[in-house]
Amino acid sequence: MTTATLEAVPALANGTSAARKPDARLVRRIEIHGVSAEIIAPRSLAPSLAIMLRAYPTAPSVSEPDIRITVTRDGANWRVAAPSFSYSENGGAGAAARRVEWCLISEAVRLWTGMIHVHAALVATADRSALLIGPSGRGKSTTSMALALAGLSLYTDDVALIDRETLRPLCVPRPVKLDYLARRLLADRGLAIPRGRILGECIDRTILPGLPPIDEPGPPIVAAIFFSKERARQAEARPLTSAEALMYLIRQSVSERIDKSGVSDGALALISAVRCYELVPGNLDSTIQAVLTLMDAPGKSAAVSHGLPLPDVVATNGTADGAHRLIARQT
Repeated sequence: MTTATLEAVPALANGTSAARKPDARLVRRIEIHGVSAEIIAPRSLAPSLAIMLRAYPTAPSVSEPDIRITVTRDGANWRVAAPSFSYSENGGAGAAARRVEWCLISEAVRLWTGMIHVHAALVATADRSALLIGPSGRGKSTTSMALALAGLSLYTDDVALIDRETLRPLCVPRPVKLDYLARRLLADRGLAIPRGRILGECIDRTILPGLPPIDEPGPPIVAAIFFSKERARQAEARPLTSAEALMYLIRQSVSERIDKSGVSDGALALISAVRCYELVPGNLDSTIQAVLTLMDAPGKSAAVSHGLPLPDVVATNGTADGAHRLIARQT
């Protein structure tokens, strides 16, 4: 994977380029999973955009990208315009850069018609993957980052993409969003964020562990774990019926649906191929243990609670020195 810095180009009314002028803007060209994008913004956004976009692969110049996002000043505000969205941000350069990345991924999800989209984190060992599914605030990012710090690959903490034909996951290298409490909790597990690599709660993906190759599919998905809104002292899980899992999945997907004609093929294929559970998160140690146990229990439907033995799980980055033995932290 190659990433690129923002390139200076002059700003013209029609978004095209000419000889360098004092009001030069910056352009970032991205291509990910068959979708190309061009982002044109004032030079003053360069540091903030670098944090939000650094992990995305760069694309060669194209005459007409699939997505074009422009950022302009509108008095004290920033105007962010994309094909399907237009926003005015008054929170400074950081808010504008976060909105640019949000528009990029929102537009791309609409164009990834060959993919199943799920609002989920996706973690993987060397030979299996698991979806951690649920609305924002359920603990997906904190849990998945803890697993990445322990040696698993982290394909996404928010927007999971799954190939419709192979049901293999693909990496979406968005910045990882962790609030202050999550960052403090994960600091004890080795999370370190260099100065200048965080924007609000968004952390530059390139400085975090577990980033897999973006253009290579991940290992097969073996479990879909739906995070409950409830909380317990210790994590608890129960198997879901296919009907329950389908309803939960569709609520967390842009691409999948249920209507008069039935359930969409992608949702049916995915739920039919994996084991499905509802997880009531507990403290972080027990939640990690539950996720790893569910990933390592093919064909089993027993409920999991704190105290079950944590299986030996090995994740590798493709080299012998990249293997990590996961050890349960005792509470």
